[in-house]
Amino acid sequence: MKKVLKLTSLLLIALCGLAGCSNKEFNPESDIKLYTRDTTSGTRDGFFTGIGLSEAKEDNAPLKVEGLGTVESNGDMINSIKNDK
Repeated sequence: MKKVLKLTSLLLIALCGLAGCSNKEFNPESDIKLYTRDTTSGTRDGFFTGIGLSEAKEDNAPLKVEGLGTVESNGDMINSIKNDK
């Protein structure tokens, strides 16, 4: 379950970046906050390399998402998502 949540979150981040979601201003009162793992995460490396976005494995800039939440562990990812309205 933890892996599914983590991969789903990363996929949403990648898709939002590719779809140009960053073209609108992020409104934390009404928009969904996006989270990603820190750039040292091996899973992040594997995920972004696997979807052809390897330039994002060590840098959040290619994701083109303002207000991106970065977490340091799978547990932090789950807690961040669970506790975010």
